[in-house]
Amino acid sequence: MIAVLTDAEILDLVDENLAAFRRSLVGGRMDRSARGTTGHEDGYRTWTRGHVDGALERALPLAGFRPSVDLPVMILEGPPTPASGTSGTTVRRVADAIDRAALRSVVELADPGGAIDRAGIDMALDDDRWFDGAGNAAFMGFDERGVAAAAAMSFTHGPMTRIVWVGTAPAMRRLGHGAAVLGAAVQSGLAGGARLTVLESSPSGEPFYRALGFRTITRYRVWIAD
Repeated sequence: MIAVLTDAEILDLVDENLAAFRRSLVGGRMDRSARGTTGHEDGYRTWTRGHVDGALERALPLAGFRPSVDLPVMILEGPPTPASGTSGTTVRRVADAIDRAALRSVVELADPGGAIDRAGIDMALDDDRWFDGAGNAAFMGFDERGVAAAAAMSFTHGPMTRIVWVGTAPAMRRLGHGAAVLGAAVQSGLAGGARLTVLESSPSGEPFYRALGFRTITRYRVWIAD
């Protein structure tokens, strides 16, 4: 029998997995396992984790920081709940330069101008070596015409798979393509020995993931000071 993990134990795995993912990006050039305050075009930026940084979150407003982004961190234990509307989606694992180009096109369509902070995804896309790493995977979903519709990327480390990014081209949304590629990414992690799946959702995406069986376990917050 597999022991049931407490939320505290799961959060430890979340932190460990995030640090490992950052190290996987281009030889660790984006290791953010240790938080720091950095300059940004709109001021200074830092981030906090709701489960361990309560004191810091209370102090940041006193130092002139304001919350900018509130990201639900969501956990799935086991496979996702089957979603309706996924028939007609062909999902395949990204395997070559053509697939990576299709993945990049969906990223750009779903998140034009980098509205979501996806620096990690951009770094992975810019270095083909990431796709060859152990535990790294990406999946594309195509509609009945063979048009690229949705994409998902995942990183499996130990007992946890991190869904790095899920996106659907605007014209293809609400047709089940996103759920299809997400399911493939989760199943890939489970096949690789993971017990848990974690992702950072946008606030508007939280209901979508909850319907698939995810639950919110903590929140990451981005803070900005002018």
